[in-house]
Amino acid sequence: MPPLSELLQGSCFYPASGTDIRPILALHGRVRTFVYADYWSEVQREFPKIVGALAIEGFTHLGGDELRPGDLWPDRQAWPASFHRASHPEAFRGFWDVEPWGVWMRFGGPLGKVDLLMLGTEGIAAYRELYVASGIAPTWLALLRPGCGLGGGWTDFWTDAPFPEAFRANPGGLPLGILCDDYRPYPPTNLGIPYREVPLASRRNLSGSVQAFRRVPGQTSRERGLSLEELILGLEG
Repeated sequence: MPPLSELLQGSCFYPASGTDIRPILALHGRVRTFVYADYWSEVQREFPKIVGALAIEGFTHLGGDELRPGDLWPDRQAWPASFHRASHPEAFRGFWDVEPWGVWMRFGGPLGKVDLLMLGTEGIAAYRELYVASGIAPTWLALLRPGCGLGGGWTDFWTDAPFPEAFRANPGGLPLGILCDDYRPYPPTNLGIPYREVPLASRRNLSGSVQAFRRVPGQTSRERGLSLEELILGLEG
């Protein structure tokens, strides 16, 4: 598996992902790495379905490994405490029936290779331990199916404080693009800066509607030093 920092650069992060392959289909050719996080045990049992689903779309499974904490963080022998349900509110622990786990898979697609990192834990915890701790922001954020109470989810990404708190704490900044679907066809406003819808000329068939939103340029001091091409890197193509 490539180093974690290499996987995270230019990636798409998908909390409460299940085994949904739509981000891969929508962004193939624009994004190399997809990071999925979900604490539902069915995902651990059913993630091999991703191999079959992507095969139908012309992707070849090239290999992969089950991960130990040391594969992601060389100085760690155990999963972060926040990856365990005991670290989270009592109100949602009943939905969380799996110990932390990780899988890395690589696929060959029509437009190049794709890495998929899947973690069995809660999405905000995964974001903090991966992206915030590394100071790297994902290029894309996928919010295609999550919601409070949907599939056992406890965080409503559109309204609950843990979501914007985690993303604003990242020294790498905010994602440049957000994917939404018809569950809530608009990006969260609690990140504090505007996103506008842009055409998503997907090169693959999608099982369900997907809308793409791009961060409005020039909203942060960091962005004001970037060219337009750097701002939209990975968002068009």
